[in-house]
Amino acid sequence: MAAGAPGLRHSPRAFCDIVLSWLLWVSHLLIGIFLFVREVFSWVSEAVGEAAETCSLRKLPNTVGLCVDSEDLGDLADIVRVLEVCASHGIRNFVLFDMEGKLVRGGRSIARQVSRTQKATVNSRVGTNDQFTHTSGKECRVDTRCSSSSSSTSDRKKAEKRHAGDMNEVSLSILCAKSAQHILCQSLRDYCRTQKSQQQRNNDFNLDNTHICKGDIIPPELIICVGKQMSVAGFPAWLLGSAEFVHMSSMKDPRRIVRALRTYDRSIQRNGK
Repeated sequence: MAAGAPGLRHSPRAFCDIVLSWLLWVSHLLIGIFLFVREVFSWVSEAVGEAAETCSLRKLPNTVGLCVDSEDLGDLADIVRVLEVCASHGIRNFVLFDMEGKLVRGGRSIARQVSRTQKATVNSRVGTNDQFTHTSGKECRVDTRCSSSSSSTSDRKKAEKRHAGDMNEVSLSILCAKSAQHILCQSLRDYCRTQKSQQQRNNDFNLDNTHICKGDIIPPELIICVGKQMSVAGFPAWLLGSAEFVHMSSMKDPRRIVRALRTYDRSIQRNGK
C-alpha cells in the first residue's frame, strides 16, 4: 500500500485534467456550432433581405459607370457579369473605363458577349472613333466621325431618349485615359474652329457635354470603382458630374453589384442645394 500511495495522491489531479480537457473540447464544439449557425443565419437573412430589397428598389441610375483599376482587372467575364446584373434591373447604358486601355482592347469582345447573353442590340463606342453594333453576337461597324460641338448636346439628348425608350438596346462606351485625352483635345480644336466672332470667342468652354464632341456618351449617375483603392484617376471629368460613387474590391460576387444599386437607391442627391 505504501508503494501505491504516490499514485493515489496524484489521481485527483489526473481526474481534474481529464475533466478540464473534456470541458475544453465541449466548449470548442459549442463555439463551432454557434459560429456555423450564425454564419448560415446571416447568409440566409442577407439573401432574403437582398431579394426583398431588390424587388423594392425605387430609384435606379439611368447610366452606370465602371472605373476599373488596370492592375486588378482580371477576366473580361467579370465585366460581362456586372453588365448582366445591371441589365437584369433595367439599366441599359454603361460607361467602362480603365487607365491603361485593357478594356478598350477587349471592348468588342465584351459587347459581343453582352449581345449574346442579353439577346439585345449593343451599340458600343470603343476608344475614340470606333463604333460597333452587335446583334445576337454579329458585329457591324458604324463609320462615324466626332460630332461638332454645336450638335453634341442634341446628340446626347437624342441618345438618352432613344435608350430610355428601347429596352432591347444597350449603350456601351469604353474609354481609357488616352482616348479621354484625345476626345477632350479634339473637342477643344472643334470649339476653337467654330468661334468666328469676338463675342462667340468670349464664351466659356463647358465640360458638361455641351462642347464635348462625344455628346452621345451619357454621363453616369452611379460610378462603381473597382480595385484595392477607391480612385477615379483619369476618368473623364465631364462624365463625373453629380454621380454617386461606390467602391468594390472585386467583381467576383454579383451580390456586390446589387448592394451598389441599393446604395444608390438610398442616396439623397441634393445637386448642390
